[in-house]
Amino acid sequence: TDLVVTGVTLSGGVQKAQKVTFDITLGGTPVPGGPTAPAVLSTGQRNALSLATYLPRATQQTSPFRFLVLDDPIHAFDDWRVRYLAQRLAALAHRFQIIVFTHDDRLWRALCGRGYRPTHARLDRVVGEPSRVRVIDVTCPSEHFFREIDDALDVEHNGPLGTPQARAAMTLALCRQAVDTEVTAQVEIIGRRLDLPEEKITSDLADAQTTRRQLELLNEYARRAGLRTVDTKAYDHLITLLNGAAHGQADSSITVERCRRWVREARELASLVRAVTV
Repeated sequence: TDLVVTGVTLSGGVQKAQKVTFDITLGGTPVPGGPTAPAVLSTGQRNALSLATYLPRATQQTSPFRFLVLDDPIHAFDDWRVRYLAQRLAALAHRFQIIVFTHDDRLWRALCGRGYRPTHARLDRVVGEPSRVRVIDVTCPSEHFFREIDDALDVEHNGPLGTPQARAAMTLALCRQAVDTEVTAQVEIIGRRLDLPEEKITSDLADAQTTRRQLELLNEYARRAGLRTVDTKAYDHLITLLNGAAHGQADSSITVERCRRWVREARELASLVRAVTV
């Protein structure tokens, strides 16, 4: 890191507040001490310093706790700091259960890129009950999109939600979002495994505008990493439909069962994509 702790001073005592003062250098240059010292640091650097002082104390052999709870530890972190923290937490996970709350899934993807499979859950507040939350497993990034489609199609038993064209458009749009989300996640995971610069991964994904091109990019990354690739031949028709994202689906004969077949095929394709890094 560019931030180095060169000294620690403890002050205070029983009669007054205890304080910890750090001597630090930034890029090899000493940072002037005093209460205004943190102002020289960026938000990410301050967060890194906080973690650097918290983790050694929290993980002492004499600690009675066998777990760590971190609240948004990668806020304002550069990507290389995210990757470094992932390595440190993976090492600590041999001795501690680690729970991380964050709106940023870069840490999860960095861990997956190192071959780990941490549980990934989303917390949603229950409508009308603000003190309760619902826990949804999103370790498979695409699955909640498929659940949404299933729920919508199940409602059709009580009467049509709209025209067959609208139903088809909704189904294909959510299927495409599900598959693209899975492909993007796996591309980023493999990219981190290859230690590619974040800018390279982002640029490659930006250039892959269609589902087919994203799948080709996934296979390119997989080959570079010595991983299995996705055989998409059996899904060519579905991929064509997803690339069109429901355009031209004006056939009034599109049934709920046909929509369900699309969902089943898209689920199978997403599973093949996910298996690349397993």
